[in-house]
Amino acid sequence: MENRSRLAHAPIIAWLLALLLNWHTHCLAGQSTPPPGNESLTLKANDPTASLTQFEVKDEYTPSEFGTNAQPNTLTLRGILAVYPRGPLNLEQLIRPTFQIETKPLGKGAATRTGFGDTQLFDLFVMPWPNSRETGFRWGVGP
Repeated sequence: MENRSRLAHAPIIAWLLALLLNWHTHCLAGQSTPPPGNESLTLKANDPTASLTQFEVKDEYTPSEFGTNAQPNTLTLRGILAVYPRGPLNLEQLIRPTFQIETKPLGKGAATRTGFGDTQLFDLFVMPWPNSRETGFRWGVGP
């Protein structure tokens, strides 16, 4: 009896699943082309001068390394903060700190040591000249 009630609901579930897939496809089709005049998200994510606030986590794991039984690992954390123009300079500022947490082998055994690796700070003021929308060229100044 219990199997019959499950089978009775199967066409309804199949219809709802088809409706959901059709709606999802329709939504994706509407988003496939970026609005005219705007950069795509992929281009902005790869452009170091783009005004895109983001957080990146990258893990470089090595399951085996020659000469040791340890498994080295490097975890990189990078945040990008876009500060919009205001104040006396009236320039857009991009701040990108990068932190690394490294696990390094201690000799030929399996022993490791974990600690902070290199820390970097990328601070950039994006120059408004020439107009990047017309020329497609952006540049900045910073340490």
